[in-house]
This record gives sequence, C-alpha cells and structure tokens, in this order.
Amino acid sequence: MTDCSHIILQQALHGYQDGHRLLSGSYKPKGLASKTLLNLSDSSGPNLPLNHRGYVTGYPLPDTKFYVLAKTWPAPEQSRPGCVWTHSLLINVSDLGLLKNPTILLNVFQRPQLESGFDIYEKPIQIQNSNIHGFTGDCPKGILRNILKGLYCFPEKTILLNSSETIDFDWWLFSIWGQQWPRLRRSFKFCTFALSDRSTQDSQFDLQVLAPEIEGTRSWNQNSSIHLGLQKIEINNELGWMDTAIEDLLSLEDTPFKIHLWKYGADTDGGRIAFVPLAQTWLAIENTPRSPNFDAVILALEKSLVSFPSLDNRLAILISQNLEETIRLTKRVLGFLLNKFSFLEATLEKDEVLKVAKVAWEQGPETSWAFLQKFAKKAPIFTSAFSRLIPATQFISKGEDDPELLALLISKNPSIAASPEIWTSGEGITFPVAEEIKKHPKVGKEVSEVMLRVGPSEVVKMAFQNFGHEAFEAFLSQLETDALSKKQIEICLAEIKSRPFNLLELISKYSISNIYTLSLLVSIIDPCHSNPSPEKDLWVSSFEATKDFNITRNLKFGVFLLSRGLCKVSPESGKLISLAFDPIYDSLANSKLKNEDWGKLNKLLPNLSFYNDWDRCLRLRSAVAQVFVSEKLSFYEFVKVTKNDKTFKELVNSVTKIDEGSYYLKNGLSALIDDKAITKKRKNCILKAIEDYEN
Repeated sequence: MTDCSHIILQQALHGYQDGHRLLSGSYKPKGLASKTLLNLSDSSGPNLPLNHRGYVTGYPLPDTKFYVLAKTWPAPEQSRPGCVWTHSLLINVSDLGLLKNPTILLNVFQRPQLESGFDIYEKPIQIQNSNIHGFTGDCPKGILRNILKGLYCFPEKTILLNSSETIDFDWWLFSIWGQQWPRLRRSFKFCTFALSDRSTQDSQFDLQVLAPEIEGTRSWNQNSSIHLGLQKIEINNELGWMDTAIEDLLSLEDTPFKIHLWKYGADTDGGRIAFVPLAQTWLAIENTPRSPNFDAVILALEKSLVSFPSLDNRLAILISQNLEETIRLTKRVLGFLLNKFSFLEATLEKDEVLKVAKVAWEQGPETSWAFLQKFAKKAPIFTSAFSRLIPATQFISKGEDDPELLALLISKNPSIAASPEIWTSGEGITFPVAEEIKKHPKVGKEVSEVMLRVGPSEVVKMAFQNFGHEAFEAFLSQLETDALSKKQIEICLAEIKSRPFNLLELISKYSISNIYTLSLLVSIIDPCHSNPSPEKDLWVSSFEATKDFNITRNLKFGVFLLSRGLCKVSPESGKLISLAFDPIYDSLANSKLKNEDWGKLNKLLPNLSFYNDWDRCLRLRSAVAQVFVSEKLSFYEFVKVTKNDKTFKELVNSVTKIDEGSYYLKNGLSALIDDKAITKKRKNCILKAIEDYEN
C-alpha cells in the first residue's frame, strides 16, 4: 500500500437551529448528497436518550467523491429535546487506500461548544497518517467472530448486533472497516447506535448496533436483515479464517493477510461477499506455501459469486510452479488450470506450458480433451503442446467424433500422421487427417511411408494424391528396405500406373539402382513411352546405375529394355537393344522366355512368311535389323549387339534382306574398317554378306 504522511479531510457540522440543519462546514454538498448528509447526521431514532459518548456512522456520500465518517453526540444544552450534534469527516475516496489506521480518526472528532462557535469546522483539516491504534478496550474473540461471521457469511443481509456497555463498538467497527480493501471501504455502511433502521429503499446499511433500549427488531426488514446475539459461536473448518482476520485487526502493521486482501480485493466490486473466498485462499496457499491446498482454494472461488482475475492468475502460476508428475491433481484443479490458458500462454515459457499440458493429459485426458474441444482455436500453444502428447490410439478414439479438432491437432503436429494406427482406422479418421496433412508437404515422405506400408488402397491413393513425388520417394525407400508386403506393392503399383507421366519424371529424378525396384516399375509402364530427355534414355541411365547387373537374372527387365529399343522412341535405341539382345535371344532359342514376357515382345516383331513365322529368333533378328537400318542407328552399336559370332552372322544376313540394308552395311563398315575394336572375323562376315547380296 502506498505511504502518505498526511491526509486532507473536509468536514461538516450538523445540529439544531430552527430544525436540524448544516451549521458549518468546509464542504457544502448539494442535492442528494446534502439530503443524505442531513438525514444521517440526525438522531438514529426518536424519543430515546443517547449515551453521552455518542455513536459513529460510516457511509458513502452519493453523487460525490467522498466517504463520510461521522460522530453523533446528544445535545442536551439545546432547548428542544432529542437534539444532536454530528461532526462529519469527508474523506476523498482516492485517499481511502492511503489511510493506514482509521481508528486515529476517532480522536479527530470534536463535539461543538455553543459558547465557542463553529468556525473550526469551516476549513479542511489535515491529519497525520499513522498506524497508532489508540486502543480503548478489549472485545472478546467470540463476539468478534460473531461480527465477522455476520458480515461476511451473510453478505446480502444487514447485520443487527446487540450493544454492550463493555465494548467500544466505535473502535472495533473502525478497525473492521480499516481492514477492508479500499473498494469495499467505500461502499460499507455502518452505525454503532441504531434506534431504528437506518437503511432506506435505495441504500441498505451493512451493520447496525442496536440501542440497548431496543427490545426487538420488528422495525427492521426481516427479509434483508439478520440479528446476531453476542453469544460465542463454534468455529468449523469453513470459518477457520476468522482467527487470522482477528489477529490482523489487532496488528500494528500491514500484515501479509491484509496485503492479500487489498491486492486481490481491488479486482472485484462484489463487496462483502468477496471477503470469505479471499480469506480462504490466503489460508490455503499463502499461509501454507509448502503444501498449498489448491483444490480448497478453487472450491472457495467456485462457490463465490464474484470473480477475482488477479487471484486466479496468481493461483494458476502457483499451480504451474508446483506441478509434479508424482502428485495427482484433482479434476477441479486441472479444469481451473486449463481454463487459464490465455493467461498462462502469455506468461509462461513454451516449455512450461508443455509441462502443464503433459501433467494435464497424463492425469486428466478427458478433462484435457474437453478443453481442446472448447478452446483449441483460442489456445494455440496449449493445443500445439497437446498435439505432441496425445498417443495415437487416444487420438483415434477421441478424434473420430470431432474431425475439425482432429484436423487442427494435425496442423499443430503433422508428425501425428506418421502413426500406423491412424491409417488402419476408419474413414472418420483417415479422411480428415489426409485432408489436413496434404497442407504439410515437409512431412510428405515420412507420412507416405506409413500410409503405403499399412494403408488400404484408398489410403495409398490418398498418399499419392496428396504428396506425389514424396510418396513415390517413400515407395522407393520402402522397397529398398523390404518394408512392403506383396499385397501393398500391388496396391502401390496399381496407383502409380495411373500416373505414368509423373512416374517418368520421378524415375528421371531419382537414381534407382535396385534392379528389383526397376523390374517392378517396368511392369506397369509402356516401353514405348516418350522420353523426358532428347539425349539420354532414362532406362539406360537406370540400368547403368545397377552396377553390372546381368539381365539373364531378370528377363522381365530385359524384355522391357529390348522392347523400348524396338519402339523407335528412344534417343538411345541402339544401346537399349545392345544391353538386352543376347539374354532375350538366348532365352527364345532355349524356350525359356515366359509367355507373359513373349506376349509383350511379340507385338513389336514383324510377321514373316507362313513357313518362317514360327521362328521367334528369326523374327527378333528381323526386328532389330529393321530398326538399325531404318533409324540409321550407330553401326558400332550394331556390331556390338551380340557377342555370339554365329548370331551376328545371322543378324547381318537379316540386314541384307531389308531395303537399303546392304547400303547400311557398306557405309558402316567403311567408317569402321580401321577400328581395331571390331574383330577381323566380323569385318569379313560383313564383307561376305555384302558380296553375296550383290552377286
């Protein structure tokens, strides 16, 4: 609380002068304020004598910035019976928080003397702000408990209290008022000697001490008041805060309890109703810092009809700082903590938020999921933290009924989609996850590997639709590690087959050295497809990357290379034929080529005469000869097509039977006649074929 050594007070004196009226004052109110000051400065009831000590009244002055503390005495020196003097001190409400100990004001009141006049009330007065009590008498704790119970356990009621000759109620009620935080002070209304109800329809008093002569409370509204006797009351756990409050009343210092009240009471305009939860929270957390009872605090706050934003924030921080995975938090505490997500996200570091989320999910998954359903969009940091904590199995079981939340969690942590359980669940999970995950290409390969490995055909299709190149790369890597079952391979190949152009780009992009992978790919590709590059055939490049692979061990791949060479679409048709001719030719000669593979090759071979069409080797030689001659392919590659001299001789003879075949042989041999890489035997074979053709 801010320190101020002096406080300025306005003052007013009311008394009898042809009626009860304002006699003097440094402040002269108008309107409703004037009427209120006049009414409450008059006697608190008719026809009953006042004790010479008088009584005090405290109340806010309407339509002004003042709070009034007034002292009223009997005025027997006046000619009219029942007259009173009332000295009112008007405190600016902005100074209420500076007033350390209101009991010092009891010594400021001055009863007027007729012979001295009223000039001393004409000017404001300055008082020294002090913690000095000026204690004038004891009050049994049982009675104080009764007063506190009435005020704060029945906050909507006017508390009626029997007077006592042995108790200085002026001093104790000033102390109780002084314990209150400024906002409560400025609304609190009390009177220490009431001959009748001082409340009005528009302004209800909080506490009234009944005059001894009052035998009943019939003149008070029974629905809005409660009459407490002076007997002691039993204190249970719920009222355990009273002793702390009483100790604070007797303290000469700003106690931690009072600081707590003032700090968090400033948040609420709930009046007396706020006192009990504030006191209970003090006992539960501030007074027992080593073992705070968070559940009790939150329960007290929940029961309260007012809110305490700053106290809620303080509590949220304390809970966060005291989180231990070995200590189980109640559902109430978890719910409270998560409901403070906005404050925690703005206050805590991200790793601290993650810790809160971790404990919350481990100890209260249902509470945490309910929080996400309500606040996920408004709590990005918590949502991101939860997305990294939720196990895939629970993600599936809870997310199927809330696809929108499912997608949001995926957006925060796309790696969730790399869990196999996601893609083996129903459409209620796979579809919303697939829709969201396609927005996150960075995890495309990682997620695709899982989708291809475990997913049904629809999931595999989604992988290629969403990720394209990344899915194909995932397929290749899965083949390299033998991670795919035969069934999954068939599903993947069927999907890849529907995207040939995309596939050719990818084969061109990736260096595939696994012959098994290449043989799978060629099984779904037309060998006569156009080539992405005008200079290099991508299949020649792929084969060269296999590092001296023998096509004899995979005739399917050889048939593809040879067929592609015969299609006349490749910039390296001659090399394709050279790579595959011998293994395929030998398999035909030995009847070892499967019918399926022969069927693919057969479509590209010429039909011969009825007597020769059965000869598959002759048909293949004729097709190769036709391509080399018609496409004017490299004669050097022609000479190297086969390693077998007998087969080469037969191939040369097939060339001579083609128009311009002998011309191709002549020109080719002329260019390579001195090339030592071509054997003399093959040169002679070519010369002999040319001579036979010309003769």
